[in-house]
Amino acid sequence: MAAGVDVRFIVELEAGKPTVRLAQVLRVIQALGGEIRIHGLPEAGV
Repeated sequence: MAAGVDVRFIVELEAGKPTVRLAQVLRVIQALGGEIRIHGLPEAGV
């Protein structure tokens, strides 16, 4: 509930549902104290 999503979303996320909303996933990660880092993206202008 701290992430602002309902229990059904958490159950589906844990079950590996292939279609979830990224914004909700990010809120869950933040509520758990986690972070996401993206590596290997091309630099701007390349």
